[in-house]
Amino acid sequence: MSAQVKLAPLSPDNGAGPRPEAAKPLWRRVRSGYLFPIILLALWVIIVPNLPTEKIPTPGKVLTFMWDEIRVNTVAPKSVYYSFAISLARLAVGVVISMTIGMIVGVASGLSRRFDAFARDYVVASLVLPGLIVALVAALWFGFTFLTPVVTVVFATFAYTASNIAEGVRDVPRDLIFMADSFGVNRSAALRHVTLPSLVPFLFVSLRYTISLGWKALTIAEIFGADQGAGWMLRFWYDANRIQGLIGYTFFFAIVTVLVDRVLFEYLARRLLAWRGDVAGAFQR
Repeated sequence: MSAQVKLAPLSPDNGAGPRPEAAKPLWRRVRSGYLFPIILLALWVIIVPNLPTEKIPTPGKVLTFMWDEIRVNTVAPKSVYYSFAISLARLAVGVVISMTIGMIVGVASGLSRRFDAFARDYVVASLVLPGLIVALVAALWFGFTFLTPVVTVVFATFAYTASNIAEGVRDVPRDLIFMADSFGVNRSAALRHVTLPSLVPFLFVSLRYTISLGWKALTIAEIFGADQGAGWMLRFWYDANRIQGLIGYTFFFAIVTVLVDRVLFEYLARRLLAWRGDVAGAFQR
């Protein structure tokens, strides 16, 4: 008859170490998150009035501009809502295409050394190719259309997904593959039920990088190769010599980026990575 030993759950009081960030109360995480913008705003208020130039607006002018844009009290041809709706639609289409191509190339490179040797140089070249060059070439080919920013996003980001997924395929535990072979699982079934589930963390990281890099590429493409969108609004206010508009739209970009990161990625981390608690916690703040 064997004795049963019950282990008490770990807590900060019984040797578990420091409390993880995800386990902190919400008010403490929010307070820490607001610390940087408060410091930035304080430095802005203190430094700008003492600069020898009047080109840099005060926080009050920028905040007034942003409030007017939110209330659609603007002289711009498009509102902030319409501009960001266009940009987000372009980004979504570009990200879906980029992730699809990157997944196909990455899985093929991870499974086949011959295909990896064939595609490696092209993937590396895409990694270092400046987004500005892609945006200018796409604008020459497709003009000021919906396609130009989408193509720029795809070419600027798919290589990150491909290289990350390829590493993920190579990182799949060999024991799982050998077990699938020993039970007579065919190659396609092993890919669906063994390889792809193991790629979820890599896919999640790739999606986050694709959206982040896609935002940058999209902005460049809209500045140089579009006639509407949030990036084009940056050029509009720059051409109008309204620096508060340029800075205000930069802040709008930052706000949208933070909202996407906090809302979308934390939701996906809870839903897709719940079975990997050690990984899911790294994506939640």
